[in-house]
Amino acid sequence: MYKYSSSNADNLPAHQRVRELFDYDPATGSFHWRVTSSNRAPAGSKAGAKGANGYIYIRFDGKMVLAHRLAWFHIHGVWPKDLIDHINGNRADNRLQNLREASLSQNAANGKVRSTNSSGIAGVSWDKSKNGWVASITVDGRQIKRRFKNLQDAIDCRLAFIANHQGDFGKSSGPPALQTDPTDAAQTSGLTLVREV
Repeated sequence: MYKYSSSNADNLPAHQRVRELFDYDPATGSFHWRVTSSNRAPAGSKAGAKGANGYIYIRFDGKMVLAHRLAWFHIHGVWPKDLIDHINGNRADNRLQNLREASLSQNAANGKVRSTNSSGIAGVSWDKSKNGWVASITVDGRQIKRRFKNLQDAIDCRLAFIANHQGDFGKSSGPPALQTDPTDAAQTSGLTLVREV
């Protein structure tokens, strides 16, 4: 798999070559072969396959390339300088409107809520050892944390973190039914919280 960097920039396919081999539909995010690549990839057939990690990969000219990076290159004529973020979080959705350049920190900010998260809100979790809620964010490799007795204060803090540090990349919402530690209902500040099953 090829990622742009100064050390491998010369090994990446040229824009003209990519345009010769593929048609890309920005509305659907699909690539189709313009030429017959092999018996398994005739002209007009869909290019690429989904990997175990959910990303679409396309192999050509002895290289394996991530389809979202190839889409960016196909349209803009330059390889992305850093990462390409899937705005909706679906790694297989390579529609142009769903792709944007992102730094490592921005891309991580748009990640999924972890299955171990106790609140259902990214960046807000229950800390058993301190018996309280924690709002956190990572900015340029530095983690910032604030502790709160009630969930709503932690959520408000997380939203402020996002507004100040991540903008459009930050995740601020979770499922409508929030999960909490049922041993301390007073900490919820009047919110009705349920444990997800």
